Amino acid sequence: MFRILCQLFYIIQSTLWIRVKVAQIPVPWQFWLAPDDGTIRDVIQLSDTYPFPVTLRRQFTTSPTVIPLDNLNWGVGTGWQPNPAETIVLAPGFQTDISIPVDHANDAAVLVRYEVDSPSLPGSIVTRFVNEAILGPAVMSRLLFNNQWEMEWRRPLTTGTVFDIVRGDLATMRANEDCSDASCLANNWPTHTYLTGAPPLAGQCYYYLVRSETASGLKGTYDTDWTHPESRDLEVGSPDCP
Repeated sequence: MFRILCQLFYIIQSTLWIRVKVAQIPVPWQFWLAPDDGTIRDVIQLSDTYPFPVTLRRQFTTSPTVIPLDNLNWGVGTGWQPNPAETIVLAPGFQTDISIPVDHANDAAVLVRYEVDSPSLPGSIVTRFVNEAILGPAVMSRLLFNNQWEMEWRRPLTTGTVFDIVRGDLATMRANEDCSDASCLANNWPTHTYLTGAPPLAGQCYYYLVRSETASGLKGTYDTDWTHPESRDLEVGSPDCP
């Protein structure tokens, strides 16, 4: 005979209603623009739904090296300008921007830092931000064809950037499972558009790869991350587009 000892637990369910007050945090948006005048433009905008103006103080600097995200903090960088920081009162829905001159041959990144005051307690800092625009080789994105002959890709941040363009046969790539058949179409091409010539014959397909090189000679990648050698770069090899 088996004896089974059972313990019974009574679960009492109840609902607890809590009233929560929701407040919008006065954190402006920040983004970068790259005009054709050789500068990098920092833009900060306050949401039009925030009910009050905010005061922020902004500084910028450049760096000869890219600063990893884990090391990006308020104390990083030197030579911050202006000193003392520029003070800006930003109304809801408005933005402020500043053009930052860069040396494309020597600068690898642009840094901007700003702190935001509480609208109700002037001088009381709500938050601080440090943002970085990397001027290294761009990973080519949005590669598309405008028509049968012309392709284009996203224009990079830095001026003086040139491009290597290679092409291969799609069926061969699938058979080899790599890009070793790719051949160079253009070396140090100066613009972000390219005329490919005659389209492939019926039943034939081409693939195209593009990588960038900065004015300082720093090469990008045919793959997805310019900071590490990737498989496509090793497959294509440097002799094709030196």
